[in-house]
Amino acid sequence: MDPNKTFTNKRNLYQFEYPSDWKIFIADDSQTVINAPNTVGSLPPAVHILINEYQRPLSDLLDELYRNIQKKPGFLRLSHPRLFTLPDGKPAGDILYQHAGEQEPITQRDIMIHFAGSKFISFFSFTPSGQWNEYETRFENILKSLRTPDPGPARPGFFKKLFG
Repeated sequence: MDPNKTFTNKRNLYQFEYPSDWKIFIADDSQTVINAPNTVGSLPPAVHILINEYQRPLSDLLDELYRNIQKKPGFLRLSHPRLFTLPDGKPAGDILYQHAGEQEPITQRDIMIHFAGSKFISFFSFTPSGQWNEYETRFENILKSLRTPDPGPARPGFFKKLFG
């Protein structure tokens, strides 16, 4: 496999590495999609990265996501929300679930990362369930490469200057 490529979102100040044979689509400044190549099935393995602003704690957001997933038609299996800390110290949480796709079951992992003030990164990875084991490590490597600014010590106006 060729070396990874690096994507940088200069407006929202994050970057990540992804496999060089994957295709990247930039919907707008707040949404990026990375698709695996040459896949079999109705839905290519993919990662969606979105930037959102919330005024609530991460644990409340995960609880709401958990409840909403349970209400979706075609919901099959669901893990309980899990809070954890990324290697760079940022708080995160995830839910792993399976739902009925158009032609086959889909396994999806939704991760929320609190990275600045009220800004969150939503990192959604999914693939047909039969391919999850093949792609899970690739999804994890993209997540591990995700970088956001290190705010350092609190400084008045710092986030407004960075993200304003």
